[in-house]
Amino acid sequence: MKKMLCSTLAVLLSASAMAQTADWLVTPQFDEMKYFAPKMYKVTKNNKVGMIGADGKTILEPQYDAINLFYEGRAVFVDRTSEGWLIRGVISEDGTVNYAEGNYYLLPKYMFYSEGLLTVRNERGLYGYLDEKCKPAFDFTSDEVKPFSEGFAVVGEGDTFHWINTSGEQILPRLKNGGTPYGGTNFHNGKAYLWDEDGVFFALDDNGKTTRVHTRQLTVDYLYRVDTDYGDEVPYAAYNPDCSTEWTPEQREGKWTYISKGGKLLTPFQYQSVARFVDGSAVAEADGRYGLLKVVDDHSTFYTTTGKTRHVFSAGGSCTCSFALAVPQKWQGQDLNVSLKDTETGAAIALTPSSQNRYSFAYRPNGARHNERKTFRVEVKNNGISLWQGEANYVFEQRARLQSKIRVNNADANQNDRCYVTATVTNPSGIAVTTTVTLHGGGSKARFESKTTTLTIPPYSSKTISSWFYVKNVELGGWCSVSTSEGTRARKSNLELKPF
Repeated sequence: MKKMLCSTLAVLLSASAMAQTADWLVTPQFDEMKYFAPKMYKVTKNNKVGMIGADGKTILEPQYDAINLFYEGRAVFVDRTSEGWLIRGVISEDGTVNYAEGNYYLLPKYMFYSEGLLTVRNERGLYGYLDEKCKPAFDFTSDEVKPFSEGFAVVGEGDTFHWINTSGEQILPRLKNGGTPYGGTNFHNGKAYLWDEDGVFFALDDNGKTTRVHTRQLTVDYLYRVDTDYGDEVPYAAYNPDCSTEWTPEQREGKWTYISKGGKLLTPFQYQSVARFVDGSAVAEADGRYGLLKVVDDHSTFYTTTGKTRHVFSAGGSCTCSFALAVPQKWQGQDLNVSLKDTETGAAIALTPSSQNRYSFAYRPNGARHNERKTFRVEVKNNGISLWQGEANYVFEQRARLQSKIRVNNADANQNDRCYVTATVTNPSGIAVTTTVTLHGGGSKARFESKTTTLTIPPYSSKTISSWFYVKNVELGGWCSVSTSEGTRARKSNLELKPF
């Protein structure tokens, strides 16, 4: 199985000459969707069936009970009623639909068009034929009709037996024995059989000539013909889809997508099931519903960039990260859904969008770790399809706690009445730290010159800040302290200070 290549936010993905992804030609909305005929898919929704073209256009709304298979290039769609299968219309292989304007019912044995005509029964119980536009071809009769074969069809039996041609004209041949035709079969290879009321059998050719034959047992096929070995099963059309080899289904961890011959994934793995591409589209299942996918070509691809992948934090604090998303021309201006997830926990992380496809997010690193390498998954969706996924890698380094100490340089004041104090702040980490340092103090008799300054302390280095006490009298309870904005402090108290 091919391994899907992932991007990081720190690396700029190289755009292929022709990037490709997928979009819904028909959004997932059907309970079932199957290849039915060239450029057509049969769909089921709420137990009703319809037809969708490979171009995504609706040929037949899913509001019928059944669609028969194609025979001679036509399929009849019907509703189930107490009177039988009510014909609603007929669909041709080219997607043309003609609707029935009256109430006509299929005959159970002959539920298909033959030579452009369909055997039916109307609501009055009379029999006849519908033409290719689902209209009566000629007058209905009380005699049951059979399908057409080689230009003729049997109508009725006994006293009403005759043939008709596709124009509805009656044909009744004369028998050599002077008898009256009482029954017969359809034509096969230019020959049909008939018999008179006495059960005498004749063979009839397509020139109208009859020849007496021996009485025999006749077994008719689905077109009411004999000597065919075709049987009663109707040979409905079976269409083999011409599947594309450019993209083939690929599965990983129960999810599907498509992969090219060169190993490129069309989209991230996300579909519950997929079929092969046929006529430019493919059936795919998402969230238990079926729709049609199409391939989308573009001259670029999604990628993300960021100028900062390393962040420093203090224990308990959070970091703000940001990235820019490059959007291909096809998807610019569309309502893209950009999301971020923690790959360890699967938790979604809120993104704050700004101008020009820039996004930022806050993350609170684990305070128990000195260093944390973190991977986030960036995903771009549109129209319910995951168009692109990438991995964003960051390093979070916890700032070590600063160390502070105070030294009294001289407990005896100099000639300027000053006792100097020096505070040293040390950075034990490998990251430069900028902090605000405050040095202050006092006493019952001595006065301290407080100072505050901002220092940037290089890695593994120290910096100092100095000030002094003004001492005019002996001070037995002097004190001074140093504090930083990082929260560290040091203090000296009960200082004994003497004047000059």
